[in-house]
Amino acid sequence: MQDLLVTNRLQIRTDISSLHTIFEEATPIVTEHLACLAKAMKKLPNMVQAECLFAKTPYEQSSSEAVAKFHASLAHKNSVLSITGGLGVDDLAFFQAGCKVTSLDPDACLNALVLYNFRKLHIEGIDRLTTTAEDFLATNPSLYNIIFADPDRRPKGDKQYGRVSEYSPDVFQLMRNYPQIAPRWIIKLSPLTDLLWLRNQGFPMDIYILSQQGEVKEVLCDVHAKVAEKTTLVSLETDNNRSWHGEILQPEKVTFDVFSEATSGTIKCGYNKTLANDYGMQNLNAQHTYFLSHSILPNHVARNFKLLKTLEGSMREIQKELKIMGITQANISAREFILDAENTRKKLGIKDGGETYLFFTGKEKKVCYVTQKPG
Repeated sequence: MQDLLVTNRLQIRTDISSLHTIFEEATPIVTEHLACLAKAMKKLPNMVQAECLFAKTPYEQSSSEAVAKFHASLAHKNSVLSITGGLGVDDLAFFQAGCKVTSLDPDACLNALVLYNFRKLHIEGIDRLTTTAEDFLATNPSLYNIIFADPDRRPKGDKQYGRVSEYSPDVFQLMRNYPQIAPRWIIKLSPLTDLLWLRNQGFPMDIYILSQQGEVKEVLCDVHAKVAEKTTLVSLETDNNRSWHGEILQPEKVTFDVFSEATSGTIKCGYNKTLANDYGMQNLNAQHTYFLSHSILPNHVARNFKLLKTLEGSMREIQKELKIMGITQANISAREFILDAENTRKKLGIKDGGETYLFFTGKEKKVCYVTQKPG
């Protein structure tokens, strides 16, 4: 990784003169690029390898290469109009999946950087236009198979999170205004988007909850006439993606007590509310996130641990029991508890990390589940 960072720094110095012909002031671009570079090694490894350049805000708002590849898997080599081009990561994924891609962004400086990156990647054939989605759709006579949108969640500087109507552009309004442009719209939204709000917009859609390493990355809407109206959890794995529609799976049965915590993706889909009934598990809290059973569920559904002991009582009493058990370091989670995980750790005086996992819940009756990973 360090070698690639050094190589990129040297390449920037080499290319800086050519960038002066594109950007009025290239120095901020280089500064922003270097600030993004370390994180981009993981998020956009192929672009880093090709010595592409990154600008701070477009980089932060871009899809990862893994997420963009999933977006492209839905397109089936069709014509795609990308109305929020940004850094061009999704444009690249659609193009590399065999799609004919037209991409829009109103920022001429960003478009110059994106075209520079396309050349570094030896990509020819993506049409990148400097215009807004609203202006293009109002005057465009062409039709497309798919319109892809990743609207800006902070058009006025502050993130709007679940308030999709305040994103820029307002994609659902564009769908109402221009239903003839494309029979299918794929829309990338914040992981905090309210799924009930989406279902109430009046459009038939499949919803994908994209999760990676236990974290929900986005909500993806696939809007077209032949949808199944399903909500699917997609766990993006290194070797193979896993999809789950909430159907009952075959868990691994064990003899010891298993403490399970529903993953954030399972919770976002709402499938955590049926786990207890589907798998004969004991639900341990009101929000259906902690469970006790003798079943190990798939990792994309829940995190599974071997239960060592259940502690109940005041914080002082729980702290005393943990000291008796010799626990001075642990990974802490807290749901429906009087404190969040970090403040719980401070209250107990426990270091972060180690092989012990503590799960706290309860406000009146405080409970701590002491666990370790099985095996």
